[in-house]
Amino acid sequence: MTRLCALVLLLLATAIQPASHPGIFASSAALPTPRVVLATASAAKVVARPLIAVLPKAIAQAVRAGTNRQDLAPYLNAALRSGGAFDLGGFTYRIAGRLMPGAGTQLTGTGVFLADPAFDDHARADRLQMMIRLTDGLQVGKGVVFDGNSIDRPGFWLTGARNTQGVADVVLDATFRNISFDGIDVSRNNGTWRNRNIKTSATVENVGWIGVNLEGIDGLVHDGLRVSRTGFHGIYVSFSHDVRGDSFKVDKSRRPYRVYDGLGGFSGKEKGFLFGHFSTSHARWTRFLLFDNRHAGYDGFGIGEDGPLGDAESTDIVAQGEIWYAGLFGFDVSSNMTADIKVYYPTRQGVQFGLDLGGTLSNVNVKALVESNREDESARFSATGIAPRKVSMRAGSPVMTIVGGGNFTVVPGQVASGPGIPTGAKVISIVGDEVTLSLPAQRTSPNGAPVDTTFRASITFENCVLDLRANNVRYGLGVQSDADGFAHYSNVRVSGDLSTASDASVRRLNGRLPSGMTIFAKLNPAHAGQ
Repeated sequence: MTRLCALVLLLLATAIQPASHPGIFASSAALPTPRVVLATASAAKVVARPLIAVLPKAIAQAVRAGTNRQDLAPYLNAALRSGGAFDLGGFTYRIAGRLMPGAGTQLTGTGVFLADPAFDDHARADRLQMMIRLTDGLQVGKGVVFDGNSIDRPGFWLTGARNTQGVADVVLDATFRNISFDGIDVSRNNGTWRNRNIKTSATVENVGWIGVNLEGIDGLVHDGLRVSRTGFHGIYVSFSHDVRGDSFKVDKSRRPYRVYDGLGGFSGKEKGFLFGHFSTSHARWTRFLLFDNRHAGYDGFGIGEDGPLGDAESTDIVAQGEIWYAGLFGFDVSSNMTADIKVYYPTRQGVQFGLDLGGTLSNVNVKALVESNREDESARFSATGIAPRKVSMRAGSPVMTIVGGGNFTVVPGQVASGPGIPTGAKVISIVGDEVTLSLPAQRTSPNGAPVDTTFRASITFENCVLDLRANNVRYGLGVQSDADGFAHYSNVRVSGDLSTASDASVRRLNGRLPSGMTIFAKLNPAHAGQ
């Protein structure tokens, strides 16, 4: 569900910056270790050929002199398609189309692949624009740079590295910069591909959409990954299993040179998560540093799961690290997770339980420090949002058509309410703009005019443990009541220290505290709760 974000600028937060970068705390031995399959590649020693040697003599001389303006991709691909190891030799190689290395290719040394301003890959059958195609066994070393040249042509959206089928045993440690779309995109092609054993400690900076998109991977290692200046998510991991990411960093304190504004691009407005994940299991993310998402127009999260809470594939997740200046919520909790998190200067909640598209949030153990949240609660258990829509309907039919209104997503399981909709009607399915309810409409839209309708899902919190320490905050814990029937609690326990909150230690949002929640935290007796 897309969340509406009302950004509140914190003058204090903008005035205070961490020295060099915040100290990242040591790993806790108490955290469980998920299964991790390390990405591997051939360890055989290969003598690298000078890449410049594959060019015609006159062109090679121009490359050495820094005067070349020709497209070198045809010459490079003629050599790379057979695989082998190549040393860039410190030179810049201008390309106007993708590189297509063969299986087992190694690119080493230092040097730059520079996108020509006339770069065009549209003649390819896949119609994708990419600087290098990922293939089995590809290894790209740290000294290699892919520079998109900050090309700003209308409708031109370039990706640094991408696969065109399932790939295995890939090592990507290069730098990808000044690219209009994704820096790295390991794609699952909507579930038709699986990828295996991918390792990346790349540096990605100044890209228009996702910094690093990692999908459909069995065996992923992204230790030391560095991402900065992205238009959408910094790092996004989805549909992946056996994952490890240690000491990775995302910094969105500066905007990219261009934000993607194509189909689904949100009209060029920066948004997204510093680190997002969905449908991922056996993942251990440790000692990460996520920094500054205040530019995001909405969905400005530090770390979180972007999707329904009922996702059965998200399990056995460990998260441990720091989040500074999250644009909305610092840490969005997901099911089957153990976490040890520090959140500094969030615009809204430091730790968020729930909201999203409904379902069940369960088996969670979170230890959190929230520092300097002066506007909202340090942590909150939330009911789901209400999705307003305008619909047209016909009496006796369970199918209605959405004709406008709102940004919240309509999904199966939500309860629909509004004029002409029977009480208790739920969304069964949605295809395009057509929504099928469990009960038929009681009347036809008058004179064809749309009817205001709302959609809302219920949420259940069960077996959730929160150890929360709040410093320099306005509110300690925010709790959505179960009084309206949309939030349900079972075996939810809160401990820690909320006694320094300047306002309520426990903020009851819409009524009584739920019977399924027990609060053991230290409270300020003067204002323990509203």
